[in-house]
Amino acid sequence: MQRTTIDFGIDLGTTNSTIAVIDDTGARVIFNKGGSGITSSAVWMDKRGNIHVGHEAKLRALMEDPDNADVEFKLRMGLNEKGQKVFNRSGMEMWPEELSAEVLKSLKTDVQINMGEVLRTAVVTVPAAFELPQTNATRRACCGTSARELELGIKKIDGAGFEQCILLLEPVAASLAYGFQTERENVYWLVYDFGGGTFDAAVMRVRDGLIQVVNHDGDNHLGGKLIDWDIVTKRLLPALARQLDLPDFHRNNPRWKGAFGKMKYHAELAKIEVCRTRAPFEIWIEKLCEDGEGKDVDFSYLLTPEDVKEISRPYIERSLNLCRKTLEDKRLSGDNLERILMVGGTTLNPWVREAVAAELGAKLEFSIDPVTVVARGAAIFASTQKLSIPVDESKDLSQGTWKIQIEHEPVDNTPEPDVGGRIIAPQGESPERHTIEFIDSKTQWRSGRITLGTDGIFMTQLYAEEKRRCRYAIELCDPTGTLIPTQPDSVVYTIGVKPDDPPASHSYGIGLASDEMCTYIKKGSKLKFDGTRGGHDHHTTVSLRAGNAGDKICIPVLEGEHSRATRNHYIGELIIDGSQVKRDLPAGSQLEITMIMYPSQEVRVQVFVPILDEDFEANFDMRMKNDSLEELHREVEEQKKRYADARQQTEQTGALKGQAALARIESDQLINQVDDLMESAQHDPDALQQLDRRLRDLTAAVDEVEDSVEWPLLLERAEGSKSDTQAVVNEYGSSSDKSRLGALMKELQGAIDSGDPDLLRGKIADLDGLWFEVLERQPGWHVGRFNHLKELIPTMQNSGQAEQLVMQGNRAINNNDIDALKAVNRQLRSLLPQVEQAKVDRRVGTLY
Repeated sequence: MQRTTIDFGIDLGTTNSTIAVIDDTGARVIFNKGGSGITSSAVWMDKRGNIHVGHEAKLRALMEDPDNADVEFKLRMGLNEKGQKVFNRSGMEMWPEELSAEVLKSLKTDVQINMGEVLRTAVVTVPAAFELPQTNATRRACCGTSARELELGIKKIDGAGFEQCILLLEPVAASLAYGFQTERENVYWLVYDFGGGTFDAAVMRVRDGLIQVVNHDGDNHLGGKLIDWDIVTKRLLPALARQLDLPDFHRNNPRWKGAFGKMKYHAELAKIEVCRTRAPFEIWIEKLCEDGEGKDVDFSYLLTPEDVKEISRPYIERSLNLCRKTLEDKRLSGDNLERILMVGGTTLNPWVREAVAAELGAKLEFSIDPVTVVARGAAIFASTQKLSIPVDESKDLSQGTWKIQIEHEPVDNTPEPDVGGRIIAPQGESPERHTIEFIDSKTQWRSGRITLGTDGIFMTQLYAEEKRRCRYAIELCDPTGTLIPTQPDSVVYTIGVKPDDPPASHSYGIGLASDEMCTYIKKGSKLKFDGTRGGHDHHTTVSLRAGNAGDKICIPVLEGEHSRATRNHYIGELIIDGSQVKRDLPAGSQLEITMIMYPSQEVRVQVFVPILDEDFEANFDMRMKNDSLEELHREVEEQKKRYADARQQTEQTGALKGQAALARIESDQLINQVDDLMESAQHDPDALQQLDRRLRDLTAAVDEVEDSVEWPLLLERAEGSKSDTQAVVNEYGSSSDKSRLGALMKELQGAIDSGDPDLLRGKIADLDGLWFEVLERQPGWHVGRFNHLKELIPTMQNSGQAEQLVMQGNRAINNNDIDALKAVNRQLRSLLPQVEQAKVDRRVGTLY
């Protein structure tokens, strides 16, 4: 059988991974050598340097040989050198994507053993909350390092050897598993995906034969493993301390790594058993460690349902907060949900199910195994994706095989789909007077023979039955009725719901000098096959000297929803330096920037510089950026102070929105989490990354509190901007300026009515921008700006150059040459210390 669609789906999980394949009746999980459909995402290197993947590797990592094994590396995907695992025995270093590639190779071997197929392509799922560096690292794990990444110095890895890999968001996969052949129409579902290491909440809509992502949110550091560790630190550790006095017994002490691994492993098993039975379960660990006298320590603890319920509560509450936000952003509630799809191993926790049902009030759906549902859905999606194996017309077709280019949709909602294509005959042959026919392999329904012309083009209709994957054998016959072998020899079709174009998982843009996030592609934008585009024009705040590689325009590429650039996640940097330009590029030069995003979350950035009439393909290094521990410590202290100040101001003003934001901070225990992670991050790279995320969550939450207090001041600013802009436009503006002013005034009032501080700031900025544009057209304004810059010469970096520019400016004024004066002003501004330039104390990029 020759496959024409990808058909294989992989859930590459934090704790476990699964592979599934589509067959005639649906998606089925492929078992590993241990007879399980679930493979532990763990890697162990033995004494001979051989690599082992799966449950044995997990045991070695946690209990027997932690220095030569690794688990939960998915959480470090996309990190720089902080994400590496060093195997002590051999000294070998492996990056998270290399470790993930080993898991993928193990799944590939399972396919070959069970099905006799060499797996060359698959759909691989990623959490909806994954950021671009993490999705790129996942792609490297599948296909290896690309040529462009090698140019950026990203480590070369071969990956799992996939020739083609499509990344799919986990909530979309789960929805397809449940809704692929659903008869429901125009209903909302919530995917509640609580896995071992990550959490996703996604609102899905089934309408017009499509499953669409309406909105989603998530947390890459919220999973069942946190509950396991809390059982260790909040129950087992205190009990052990009461029994024995072990020196410096804590998780970050390398001496006790094995003991903590054993406790973590047994805590997970006990949690699962308590959740299954709702009865106490005894944890018994023989030879946990040796005490100070070298004697073996045996340990027991009775884990109760109350223990698990209490420890789970804050994590459940955090997940529910994300669900509430995901719904509220689209003005939905639990009443609008037809059902909630429970996905991920943590949803087997009964207290999770009870809390979700009580909070959201919709029917819970868990009829498909929550641990394997994502892989099954990925396989279903894979069945809708054609294999990208182009037919090479120039290739000699040996042994009488004719090739067929087929155009059809593998999945659609009609029982009579069209199928067409073209026959490619071997050299010297012609398809004229040949016939082609399609036969249902199960029912033997036949399409009827289609006689071909010299071009070999054909078109017909198939007939499909519901509730199964229909396979149609292709019969190509010569004019005498003799069968001719073809490639492919069959096509498949299924009546089902198709996934809509995948959404952008976050908003993407660049950071400006004013600390604004300029968004190019908004969260939820549909990603088209040929790319979804966004573009803006900007101006530089620095100059480039041709040939000088030290002169750089550095623009951070950001991911996130906050209007303030520094509140979003830095995912890379777009850099243009002087060695790339043929002549000088003065400050204030225009750049036309375009961002293109593809369905697998791949991004390209293109730049056109009008003054040079040149295009640049901007390569940027897209790896996770983590500040040093010292920098994060300073940031933690700063945000805790901001939190205390904002709390006091809220109490004084009684701002209701501020009180609600403070309640969420307390409900999520953000302050306690930041403090705990700050301590753990001394030795744990996972904790360091979690700290970075939680710190951004805390910062954005405190922003919300401050915004509620600042609202009256923003209203005053809005009134001032409105008054100033009206005066300038009425005196100097054109008719189009006045028309634009009218529109902006309505938008300003809408922002005021919304109560959204970020939206109001943006509308104030738009008004200020119109004010600036109108004034900039007035010659006298540039003269005034020149006179102001002259007063700042003593603070400029190069006073000699500044004096020369002043002479040029005076000549430009005398000659009434406004363009020359503008150029002088731009260059004078670039000589100012950064702290004096355009809010540089809050600078993010080098564009405005």
